[in-house]
Amino acid sequence: MSVQYETFIDAIGQPHLELKDLPYPGLIKLGTVAHAMLMFHDQDTAEGLHENGDSKVIKFANGQYYQLVPGIPINDSVQVLDIWSSK
Repeated sequence: MSVQYETFIDAIGQPHLELKDLPYPGLIKLGTVAHAMLMFHDQDTAEGLHENGDSKVIKFANGQYYQLVPGIPINDSVQVLDIWSSK
């Protein structure tokens, strides 16, 4: 049984939610919710930052470097992206 409600939540302009503030640690552990990140355009610059210990620059197994940014990634429909969809 399900119940549908015609509801609209206006969250435009709301501050981002930090991953550490999410009250569901299981979603983080399973990768259902991930850090927001952006792929570097210049991989050489990213590699230099990573090698110098910048903790916000991460390297994936495919060799691509990403910058961790504040918030949780969402799509245009305001749905949370998991770790596999967010990069």
